[in-house]
Amino acid sequence: MAIVIENLLDLVWARATPSVTMTHHPSCDGKMAMAISALSTSGVDDRCRQVGVAEKYLRMAVVEFPDCTAATFYIHKNASGTVLFDLITKFLLMSEKGAGYMGLTYPDRKTNKPRFLCNDKPIAKQVESRDWQFTLAFKFYVSEPAEESDGLTRHYLVEQCRRDIYERRIPTDSETQARLAAYIAQAELGNYEQNEDYGDYIRRGRFSTSVDYEFIVKIQEYHEGLRDLTPQQVELLYLNVCKVLPMYGCHSIETKDTENGVPIEVGVGGVGIVTYEATRGVTNSFAWKLIDKISFRRKYFCVKFLPELPPTDIALEGKSVVFKLASSTAAERFYKLAIEHHEFFRLLRPSPRIKRKSSFFHWASQRFRGRPSHTASSLSTTARHFDVNETIRTIGLEETMDDADMTMDMSVLDRTQVSGEGSVYSLHGSLEDTLREAPEEEQDESDTLLPPLEPVIDHDVELTRAILEATNLNPNMAVERIEVKCESSC
Repeated sequence: MAIVIENLLDLVWARATPSVTMTHHPSCDGKMAMAISALSTSGVDDRCRQVGVAEKYLRMAVVEFPDCTAATFYIHKNASGTVLFDLITKFLLMSEKGAGYMGLTYPDRKTNKPRFLCNDKPIAKQVESRDWQFTLAFKFYVSEPAEESDGLTRHYLVEQCRRDIYERRIPTDSETQARLAAYIAQAELGNYEQNEDYGDYIRRGRFSTSVDYEFIVKIQEYHEGLRDLTPQQVELLYLNVCKVLPMYGCHSIETKDTENGVPIEVGVGGVGIVTYEATRGVTNSFAWKLIDKISFRRKYFCVKFLPELPPTDIALEGKSVVFKLASSTAAERFYKLAIEHHEFFRLLRPSPRIKRKSSFFHWASQRFRGRPSHTASSLSTTARHFDVNETIRTIGLEETMDDADMTMDMSVLDRTQVSGEGSVYSLHGSLEDTLREAPEEEQDESDTLLPPLEPVIDHDVELTRAILEATNLNPNMAVERIEVKCESSC
C-alpha cells in the first residue's frame, strides 16, 4: 500500500512540474521529437508562453535549436511568426544582432525540405501540418566570423555548419571533415586522451555520413595537435575553415542544365548567386556588384548583368542567365530569398529624408529582423571569380522569359515591378545609390549645441532632393535633365 501511495505522489509531482523544458536530442538527425504529448500549460515557464492569451486559444510549437536542444512554446493559434520568434530570442537571451542572422524553418508538406517561415504572416496560414515543429537556423551566414563577438551566435554558427556539412549542404572532402571534427572534439572533450569510447563518440558526432577506421585515426592526429586550446579558440578555427568552403552560407535549389541535363544546384548567399555541380564543384559565382536585375516568371528565374563589367567578366556584359526550376512556386521562393540576401548584405540604410511610396513588395525588407553593421571591408568584399561555365546558357535580354507571353518591361528603373505571374527586382538605382553616399552623421549636425561647420554642398544632389520632396516622385527614378525657364521679369 505504501508503494502505491508513493507512486501516486510521484505521478502528481510529475504533473505539477513545469512542462516546458530544454530537451536534448543526441542524434539530431532532423527528426524532431515532440517534447510534450498533450497541451497543458500548468507550470509553464512564462518565457515560453505568449502573455495575455487564454489557454483555450494557445497552440503548442516545438522549436529545435542549432545545438540539437529543443523547447516547447505556447502561442495564440493565429499568431504571426514574429510572436514565436520574439519568444525564442528572449528565451535564449540572444542579442539583436545575432537574431538578425536567424530564421525559423519548417518542413514542406510536399517535398519535406525546410522552408523559411515568413514572420509577418500568421503561422497557421503557412504551416499545413497539425504539429508545429520548427528549427531555428541561420538565414544569413556571418561573413567574417572573427568579427562576431557574441559567443552564443558564434557557437550556433558552428553547430549550423556542422549540420550543413553532415547533411552535405556544404560539400567537402574527408580530410577537411576530419580536421573540422577534431576542432569539435577539442571543444567538447578537451585535450585528447586515448579512450575506448573515442571511436563511438566520432560515430555519433554527426561529423560524416561514412565513418571508418582511417577517418577516426585522422581525427585523432588532428586532435592531438590542438592541446590546450580553449573552446572559443577552436570554434574560431572551425569557422575560418568553413567560411572558405564553396557553398558556405548558400541556400541552394536543384535544377538541370537545359542543354545536357546535368543536375546542378543554384545557390544564393552573401557573395551573390552561385552554381554548383557535384563533379566540378562551383562552376559560376555571380557577385551582386555584377548583377543589374533579377526576375522570375512562372518556372524561370532570370539574372540580368550590367551592360558594363570589368574585363574579367566581360563575357557577361548585358547578358542574362535563365534557370528553369521545378515549379513556379520554387522560382518565386528563390527570387524572394535572393532579394532578402541582397537587402541584407549589400544595401545601406536609405536616407530618412526620402519618403518611399508603399509597394506591393514592401515585405522584402521586413522579412528579416535587424541588420549587422556594414563596414567598408564587408561592402568591398567580392566573390571569388570562376570561369563562366559554357553549359550555362547566356542569352540576350530580348530572348528571356517566354517571348510569346511577355508582359513585363525588363528595362524599367523601378526597383520592383510586378506583373501577373512574375516580378522584376532592380539591384542598381542611380539616384538611390547617390543619396546613400551621404553619411548619416551629417544629417544630425543641426541637432548639436555647437555651431556646425559649413559643409561642402553638392548642388546637383541637393537639387534632386528638393525635386523629389516637392513632387513625391519615386526615389529610384533618375532625373536626366532639368530645364530652367526665365519668366518675362528676368
